Formats: sequence, structure tokens, C-alpha cells
Amino acid sequence: MGGYVQLALYERHPQTVRSLALMDTRSEADTEEGRAGRMALIQEVEASGVGGLADRLAEGLPSAAAAPWVKRRIRTMAEDSPRSGVAAALHAMAYRPDRTALLGSISVPVLVLVGSEDELTPPEGARRMAGAVPGASFVEVPGAGHVPPLERPSAVVEALREFWKSGGSPGL
Repeated sequence: MGGYVQLALYERHPQTVRSLALMDTRSEADTEEGRAGRMALIQEVEASGVGGLADRLAEGLPSAAAAPWVKRRIRTMAEDSPRSGVAAALHAMAYRPDRTALLGSISVPVLVLVGSEDELTPPEGARRMAGAVPGASFVEVPGAGHVPPLERPSAVVEALREFWKSGGSPGL
């Protein structure tokens, strides 16, 4: 959700942003099908808790080759989240606006980073997003799914380090 939040912040308060690191995200709004899926998840979470969702996230977010501890960490993070918070996050994602038109007006340094095996926000979409932002940097992390900071932390740290060295300011 970090990328969604960063784009919303930039849209509303661009003067407060020095750079953006958009990782495994997209600028488009959910499709009707995607929104319906999130709404079904909200109903499941409210009725049964986050356990089932936690299991699916642990299996579906990282690459198939992710270390077992990565999957356990994802499951734990989800299980430790209150139902109401998970439902609210799903609702916010389902109804977020399309911010694709914003990309061409971004005037701060931007890094778009994606796992090579990310099935939720695939590399081809991340490449298009980077191409729409003037001067954006693009990094594809080999062997990572949707959570490169957990799956390949050294590669993510190196990408951020290079981005900041080349003119992207650290932090917001």
C-alpha cells in the first residue's frame, strides 16, 4: 500500500515530497472485478477473521522460491492486524482513484522497483509506470515476488542507495 499512499501524498502535497520510491505498486484504480474481489475479502475477514487471508498472502505474495521465514513473516504480519484495520485497508485499496494521469507531472526523482516474479503488480506494468514519469529509474529485482524488501533485502537496499546517490533524495 505504500505506493498508493505516496502517490496520494504527492497529488495533494507535492511540495512536501523530495523523491518517491514506488515498489511493487500500480497507479491504476482497481477494475470492477478487482474491487469485487476485495469486497469479498472484507466480508470474509469480518466474518471469519484474518487467518484465511493471512494464509493466502503468505503463499501468494512472495515468489515460489522465497525462504520459509518470509512466508511466516507475511502470515504473522497479517495475523497480527486487527480485522477492522484489514477491512479498512482493503476498502481503501478497492476505492482508490486512478492516478495514472498524475505520473507525467511528477517533478521529483522517482524509483520504480518491482520483483521479477510479482504476479500482483507485474514488471511490465511497473515498466510502463516508470516510462510515464519523466526521468524515472526502473529496477527489477530478480527472483522476488511482491515483497522484495523481505525476499531480497540486499538488492532493495542497493537499488535505493544507487537511486539516492544519483540524485534521488533519501526519504520524503
